[in-house]
Amino acid sequence: MSEVIDVESDDIFIESEWIGVGRSYPNSPPPHVIQARNLKLAIPEHEKALLLKGHKTVKELHAFALPPQSGELLFWAIGSWFSDHQPTVDTMEDVLKRPIPSNDHIARMERHFNQAWIGGAKSSQQSKLQSKTTVSGMDSIST
Repeated sequence: MSEVIDVESDDIFIESEWIGVGRSYPNSPPPHVIQARNLKLAIPEHEKALLLKGHKTVKELHAFALPPQSGELLFWAIGSWFSDHQPTVDTMEDVLKRPIPSNDHIARMERHFNQAWIGGAKSSQQSKLQSKTTVSGMDSIST
C-alpha cells in the first residue's frame, strides 16, 4: 500500500511513484516532493518534547548535555551509510545515547540524503564498525 502525504500544493506526493522505483532526485524537485522530503527529515512533535520538557530556563538549556561528537574517520562508501532496513533505534532518547557524527560525516550525509531517500533508504547507519546499527529512521527520527 502506497503512503500518501498531504502537502500544501495542488499536487500530492504518492510514495509509490517516487520512492524505491529507480528515480533520481531531480535538480529542481516539484514543491510536493520538497515538502514530503522535509516531513521525512522533521523531528516528530512527541520527540521534540523529550528535548525541551516543560519550561526551561536559559541556565537549564545551557546545562542540557548532548552526547560527545565522534571523531571517527570515514573510510567507507557513502552508499553504505544508508539502509533499506527499518531503524533499530526507536526514540530520541536512544539517539541521544549515541555519539553525534562528525561534522564531515553530517555534511556528507546531507549531500547524499535526497538520492538515498528517493532510492528507498529507510534509515542511516551510525558506523560500519559498530555492527551496522541503524540509528535514524527517515520517517520517524532524523539525526
